[in-house]
Amino acid sequence: MSSSSDQLGDKLYSLAVAFRTPQAPYVVAKLGVADLLVNGPLDAKEIAGKLRVDTNSLFRVMRALAAQGIFTQDHADRFGLLALSRLLVSNTAQSMRYQVIFLGEEYYRAAGEMLHTVKTGETAFTTFMERVTSNISETTPSRARYSTLQWQNLQYATGTRSKPIASATDT
Repeated sequence: MSSSSDQLGDKLYSLAVAFRTPQAPYVVAKLGVADLLVNGPLDAKEIAGKLRVDTNSLFRVMRALAAQGIFTQDHADRFGLLALSRLLVSNTAQSMRYQVIFLGEEYYRAAGEMLHTVKTGETAFTTFMERVTSNISETTPSRARYSTLQWQNLQYATGTRSKPIASATDT
């Protein structure tokens, strides 16, 4: 393989595995990692202990997000908030946490139906979202709650809602 072919192969490989990139913000949003870092940086073991998740897996996700400039990572491997990760903090006027959760769950799954669209000409994304939204509150109350919070956050951000948003754990 020539150098040019190697570069093309590397680019194609990068595109093929790019599906993992949007899932990392979803994972930390779903877990509430940013809320744990409001009072200062923590290492992956501390965060994982509070969330009861696997330390090594969480570390890899946090390291990837730090490399993208979403979190800080210091010399002691402690992770802290940056402007982008502050958008994942719950109950703030700028919070996008529930939007990221919704996108990481429903939209991400819908995007996986692209092959269906190409094969049939049907709009798989719309079909998938209609199916999900029509059954969302019946099948998964937590998804319905996140969907509601996502739209409330959007309304608050655009000034059409005047009070802070409840958290997903509020009843």
